[in-house]
Amino acid sequence: MGWVPANPIYGFRTGNTLHDPDVGYPTNRVAAFWAIATGIVAAGVSTSTFYAEIGLPASAWINLVPFVIGIVGALLHGFLVIRRVTRDKQKAITD
Repeated sequence: MGWVPANPIYGFRTGNTLHDPDVGYPTNRVAAFWAIATGIVAAGVSTSTFYAEIGLPASAWINLVPFVIGIVGALLHGFLVIRRVTRDKQKAITD
C-alpha cells in the first residue's frame, strides 16, 4: 500500500529496492501478496493434513510444499518486477 518505506529489517531487500522507492514499493507489494497467499494456503494445507490424520514425516513434507512454492514465486515475481521497473525507468531517461 506504500505506507512503509524501504528498510533493512524486512521486505524484499536488494540494492535496487532499498535505494529507489520507485522500485521498492511495487516489488514489496508483489512480495506481500505472495506472503499473504502463502500463509493462507499453508494454513489450509496444515489444517487439512491435521484432520486427515496424516502422520509424520508425510505431513511435514506436504506442509512444506506451499512454503517452497510461495518463496520461489515471490522471488521470481519480485525480480521480474525489479527488472521491469528499472528497464522502464532507463527507457524513460533515454527517451
